[in-house]
Amino acid sequence: MSKFAMNSSKVLSEIKKDVHENIDRYYRDIMIADSLWEQKKALGELQLYMKRQIKKIKEVEDKNDKRI
Repeated sequence: MSKFAMNSSKVLSEIKKDVHENIDRYYRDIMIADSLWEQKKALGELQLYMKRQIKKIKEVEDKNDKRI
């Protein structure tokens, strides 16, 4: 496996681990919210978090595309 492939794999596994660690926290925040406003806020935070994770994945894909 090339060094680039190993680095990409490492980054993607770190993203996966981060998502597994944090998704439960966001879900819990949504479920324990006392009001619709708090639920909306928690959902917005989850949405921003997921966008950041998707951006990280796309960066890895873009690096891979540039190498090809």
